[in-house]
Amino acid sequence: MSETTTSGDRGVKATSDIVGEMMASTELSVNAPDVAEPVRAGAIVGRSPGQLAWMRLRRDRVAVASAGVLGFTVLVVLAAPLIEWLYGDDPERGHSELLNSIGYPIGVAGGASGDHWLGITPQRGYDLFLQLIFGARTSLGIAVTASVLAVSLGVVVGVLAGYVGGWIDRMVVWFTDFMLAFPFFLFAIALVPSLSSRLADSFGEVAVWKRIAVIIALFTVFGWMTTARIVRGQVISLREREYVEAARAAGAGTAHMLFRQLLPNVWAPILVVFSLSIPANVTLEAALSFLNIGITEPTPDLGRLILQGASNVSNFGLIPWVVFVPALSLFILVLAFNLLGDAVRDALDPKSSR
Repeated sequence: MSETTTSGDRGVKATSDIVGEMMASTELSVNAPDVAEPVRAGAIVGRSPGQLAWMRLRRDRVAVASAGVLGFTVLVVLAAPLIEWLYGDDPERGHSELLNSIGYPIGVAGGASGDHWLGITPQRGYDLFLQLIFGARTSLGIAVTASVLAVSLGVVVGVLAGYVGGWIDRMVVWFTDFMLAFPFFLFAIALVPSLSSRLADSFGEVAVWKRIAVIIALFTVFGWMTTARIVRGQVISLREREYVEAARAAGAGTAHMLFRQLLPNVWAPILVVFSLSIPANVTLEAALSFLNIGITEPTPDLGRLILQGASNVSNFGLIPWVVFVPALSLFILVLAFNLLGDAVRDALDPKSSR
């Protein structure tokens, strides 16, 4: 009986000791100043999908190099008026005094000199350096504006078709397939000159902004289908998820469902499509100008520079300057956009090992 009592007392004493230690540690933790616990080496740090994509993108040397090329190009394009002022010339001013009797620049390398770093263009005598800078500004301005409008239209159409479904979805799918099968270049060759002639003034001249507006509208009309198909497929896969059903059960409206629940979860493919649509539009705009149905003189444009160089390629001394310089600039610009778009797609892919 005494042994049982003794063991019980020992148990009560041990329990009281444990409780006392817990209360003491609690008092110490309460009275101690708030000190952030240092992160141990090797501890797992949570990152959002955007942070993971940014880490992958920074580790990609091709993406960094492409972003550097594009950043430099954008900086030069934005500073084009300042460069023109410092350079002391006008991209639309001809220098006929530097051309010979058949319209070719006097001197070697297209008439390159201290006043004209890359020489001048044949026939018109425009400064090639300024034509290149302002031509890139024209091409990039048209391409970026058309890409923003086309992707925005495709996102709206794709989200509505994927969420609403039914006959609206079937009509959107049918119309999208029809537009994708339509020959773009044939339509452009037939439409652009016709619209330009209707927009001409009493003197038969078409303002530059009207030509640019026609090209942007054309690219927008024929550029939204890919985005709409991708967004529609993503929305169809997301509209049956639990969080969408919970928001619908909570009484969320259609606008809230579309732009607060569904659209934020499809931003990754939208970003990829946008990054790849810009170089496509740059190439298309240059192709239209090369076919002489896009931007016309004296407005600088990369495609028209290549056209002028190709028409004068018979003169060997002009080849490196009037053909290779604008063609190489266009190639580097489009390649940098494509490589960066591929890198963005790989960075946003959660299954990517890069």
